[in-house]
Amino acid sequence: MTPSQTDASFTSSQRMDFTPVMSGAPRARDAEIGHVAQLIRSGINAAWGEGSAVRGRTLVMLCGADEALETGLARYVRDTFGMLVIRVEESDLVSPSLAHTLARADVVFANGPEGEVGTLSALRLNHLSEHAVIVWHCAVDAIDTEALTHALWFDTIGAVAGSPDMLSADALHALRLCDKAILSARKPCAVRASATVHSQESDAALPSPVAVAA
Repeated sequence: MTPSQTDASFTSSQRMDFTPVMSGAPRARDAEIGHVAQLIRSGINAAWGEGSAVRGRTLVMLCGADEALETGLARYVRDTFGMLVIRVEESDLVSPSLAHTLARADVVFANGPEGEVGTLSALRLNHLSEHAVIVWHCAVDAIDTEALTHALWFDTIGAVAGSPDMLSADALHALRLCDKAILSARKPCAVRASATVHSQESDAALPSPVAVAA
């Protein structure tokens, strides 16, 4: 992957350098970023099969709730996983082009602001491909959990992964009944070195997520 390919994958955002996320972020933020990275990896494993390659896949970030986390995570998944990152800033969440952007997503990180504008609603879920993975960290208000559960039940998305911390009791119960819902409470964790992650992934041609779905 070349820098130009990576830079071109960002939208409505200044271009980022290739500084590793561990180069100066506070330790607490590194732990949060590491937790989300683990959620992404776990969700991909659930949707596409254990150890599926992610290099060259597209992560769409619905931003607005935590800029520091979003920026650190974007750098980390780009530099470590080799994923393309499209940032959808809060001001673009009402853009007509959002549907097209969501259709490109292999993984969606739903971290938008509270309220209808930032919510990953049933309508927006309909734009996702059937192999797409949805990840959240703590901004659970940014997701319509009822629509999310239905999408899992009817296999219109690949998997979901996130923290159960802020889920309602009903939403938590419903998601726990879904095979491809990964629920992992937030806790301090170390961000793995790039070499460790890369050794677990293949640089061969990317498999079809649908074909290798678990």
